[in-house]
Amino acid sequence: RALRGETGVGVEYRLRTGDTGEAWIGSFSFAPIRDEDGRLVGSVVTARDITERRRAEEAVRQVNADWAATLAAIPDLLFEMDRRGTYVEVWAHDPDLLVARRAALLGRTIDEMLPPDAARAALAALAVADAQGKSTGTRVHLATPAGLRWFELSIVPKDVVDGGPPRFTALSRDLT
Repeated sequence: RALRGETGVGVEYRLRTGDTGEAWIGSFSFAPIRDEDGRLVGSVVTARDITERRRAEEAVRQVNADWAATLAAIPDLLFEMDRRGTYVEVWAHDPDLLVARRAALLGRTIDEMLPPDAARAALAALAVADAQGKSTGTRVHLATPAGLRWFELSIVPKDVVDGGPPRFTALSRDLT
């Protein structure tokens, strides 16, 4: 393609080695080389084997698909939050059990989104989970689009990854 005058960056090809026939994926960048008169006199091509990267990406896609299927099967509410109680992620099989829509929760804190009594109970459980490094829980009574509901809230600290900030997973089960 470079010898036809084309330029490409990160163009992928699935190839086979000549000796063993083993498949691999190459990422190629190429450009034509022209003389002073603009005539094509050569090309420059760089290639990189990205087979392992593509395998790793596929493995991640599969894990994400499995995780999404698992979340879709859970009738409970699942939240990821920081130690201040800020909603980082929200999963809900039944969005009518949330006190507000997912988009309204994200980036907001428990004390902004829950009534004072429920917020105090949830934040106290979060503080215990943070201080003790283990799962803790409480029960809260909330008004949702589905009506007044009792929820059992379990909060679990997540492992800190690469020195990142502490995160927590909260599972909220409708006990009504």
